[in-house]
Amino acid sequence: MKLRIRVLSAVCAAGMLAAQVPPIVLTPVAIGSNPDPDLKIKAKGPTTIEQDKITIQPGGDTGWHTHPGPALVVVTRGAVTLYKSEECRTVYSTGSFFMEPENQVHKLVNETGDESEIYGTLILPAGSPLLVPATSPGREPCHSEK
Repeated sequence: MKLRIRVLSAVCAAGMLAAQVPPIVLTPVAIGSNPDPDLKIKAKGPTTIEQDKITIQPGGDTGWHTHPGPALVVVTRGAVTLYKSEECRTVYSTGSFFMEPENQVHKLVNETGDESEIYGTLILPAGSPLLVPATSPGREPCHSEK
């Protein structure tokens, strides 16, 4: 009887060792690149960071809005068109990233025939909303590709 208990204990211990998770597991979920050498981010006080996965259906539109802090956006699937009130509209495809500066009126639109996916990291003043709805700037910006 003692031998059987020891064998079962050894089997259980071996099973537990095999099921252990490595102490650190890094899983990239969004990787993008941007040629801008002047990317700068500075917090002005207590800060909250939120990361979101956003799926945009064909024809989906975020509506015009601003963020109280900067947002870094990585396109992981499909493409999105970024409309800014004072600049060109720009198409960003899978593998690219862009920054939305704080308080800049903009919107994202999926103008493709397929679902698009982005990951957004917002750097916000503590206690502020994620976004603030804005009105349309009322003009059609020019178009560029990224």
